[in-house]
Amino acid sequence: MARVVRVIDGDTIVVDRGRGGERLRYIGMDTPETVKPGSPVEWMGRESADANRALVEGATVVLEKDVSETDQYGRLLRHVWLHDGATWRLVDLELVRDGYARVSTYPPDVKYVDLYLAAQVDAREHDRGLWGAGPITFLSPVDGATVTTKTVVVRGTAPAGSRVVRDISNAPDQSTRVASDGSWSLEVKLRSGRNSLRFRVDNEKATTRTLQVIYAP
Repeated sequence: MARVVRVIDGDTIVVDRGRGGERLRYIGMDTPETVKPGSPVEWMGRESADANRALVEGATVVLEKDVSETDQYGRLLRHVWLHDGATWRLVDLELVRDGYARVSTYPPDVKYVDLYLAAQVDAREHDRGLWGAGPITFLSPVDGATVTTKTVVVRGTAPAGSRVVRDISNAPDQSTRVASDGSWSLEVKLRSGRNSLRFRVDNEKATTRTLQVIYAP
């Protein structure tokens, strides 16, 4: 048993087992960053932290060890359970099922990996959280537009301070930093015919959106 002293972000908390505060990292899942030094708050990061806070802040929880005691940063590695009458709730699993976290496992700590993967499939099929529409919008050109110039400037919106990345197959990615007003733009060279331009926020593949542009010189 332990008391949750503080919620740091979506996958890390501080608990007190009677020996003072200890940092604890949930096992089997990962949430977007909100407190990583030198990095912007990632999409859905605040929502993930808020969801975790709503579940466990100030609560008494049961900690279940898998195999490892701590991670490389000295944080406890545990599955975290809430007990409500006759009901047991696995916090890690609920965050995955609600789309606030994605499955991320490191053997040998894989006890509940099948449950997590099934929950992630459910979240994706129902477009919850990280698997929803995503934070990127396109302003110009419009999806499906036909252009007559080989080079176009793609403009859109995304979370301020984040990085919009154009995912290019078999070539280095392009990227740009989003301005404080949420605007971004990238100059793109097209090939003749239909172009499927893929963009994401930072390394969050779940945010990927595709813009179709037809180049007809």
